[in-house]
Amino acid sequence: MLIKINYRFCVSSLLIIFLCASAQAKEPTPAENAFRDQFAKDEREVRRTRSTADDAEFAQRLFSEAKSGKHDPDLTILLYEKAYEAGLRDPRGYPTANQALDTLLEKDESRKFEIGEMRLVLWDKWHENEPNARNLNPDDFIDLCMDLSNDAVEAGDTDLALKFLNRGNRFGSQHDSPRIDDVRDTITDLIRTRKINAEIAQLEELLATDPAAADKLAMLYLADLNDPGKAVTYADRMTDQALAGKVRLAATEFKLATPAGANEAGAFYFGLVTDTKQGDSIEMLIRARVWLTEYLSREPGQAEAETIKLAHVTLGEIDAELLKRGIGKKLMRKMSSLLRGEGQFDRPADVQAAIDQGVAWLYKQRKDKSHWEQDPESHRNYGGYTALVVYALLMADEEPKLNGDLSRAVHFMM
Repeated sequence: MLIKINYRFCVSSLLIIFLCASAQAKEPTPAENAFRDQFAKDEREVRRTRSTADDAEFAQRLFSEAKSGKHDPDLTILLYEKAYEAGLRDPRGYPTANQALDTLLEKDESRKFEIGEMRLVLWDKWHENEPNARNLNPDDFIDLCMDLSNDAVEAGDTDLALKFLNRGNRFGSQHDSPRIDDVRDTITDLIRTRKINAEIAQLEELLATDPAAADKLAMLYLADLNDPGKAVTYADRMTDQALAGKVRLAATEFKLATPAGANEAGAFYFGLVTDTKQGDSIEMLIRARVWLTEYLSREPGQAEAETIKLAHVTLGEIDAELLKRGIGKKLMRKMSSLLRGEGQFDRPADVQAAIDQGVAWLYKQRKDKSHWEQDPESHRNYGGYTALVVYALLMADEEPKLNGDLSRAVHFMM
């Protein structure tokens, strides 16, 4: 009997502790309490009505309250979030919801993936309910998916990157987007890279006990990831010395090539894409670009004027093909330098970091989603600020076809 009582006492005590802990964990924040005191009654009334028109009006009211500056920072953030939620319930509230997300991202860029997912939900509904809405370009949805995917890859989260790409794939299929092939190619490349990286992780664990793992690692970096600089780090540990020699040669071949040989190699790799359609097209295009750039950097003689002209034309064609596949100039340079074994941008790292910081600052100065104008539309220099900023961003290798923000600015000027 005593045992049963003690057992029941213990269970009851644990249950009380659990309930107290749950209650404490769910205790509302000061911002939530403030919102409840000031806006919860109106929110309940809006949600009770069958019409959603008042949801759009409520979203605009919450957005205006957040912008007023009357509330503390935490409540302001919550108001923008609530404006998004209310705006999502009616097409007339979609612009307000979109503005709320813009402001949330400006206030906290660390939430870019969360806010990106929220924006995809909004834009998906927007395209479904208002397909002919003004300034609503279906390609913007895919641009956003590609941008978020690239950011996720940079952050080392391949699964999240694939999640965004799959959203773009579904949307592109539903809307017959011409960019669907670009999305699918990127998905294929990302799945392939993820598989290779998983294999690399397994091999690195085996290095201490299996000497042959170094051979496999070197070849994966060299042949599959186009990174001879990383591959050569395993050369001294390789069991196959002939293979180790090839790895070392691959890491230095660009320094040894003659101009004629470099030009010939560039034409060969470009031919693989344009003529035979064999192999990984992005890989072949990057290889072609690297070799042609190498050829032009050797300052060939004037007797080769026609060949030089052709190399420049071919480089333009290669860049256009890479752009179709979602590879902009900045990423082109990074991939090219990895292939050379340098492991960084062609520009010095500190210079590139300064450029990236300046680009991020310029985007933060926008007056809305499409321009940087400081003066009223009637001003005689209207458009000048935006023109200067767009020029600066283009010189920093930002791509309008891959960047919805810059694309909107170009359309604004046009």
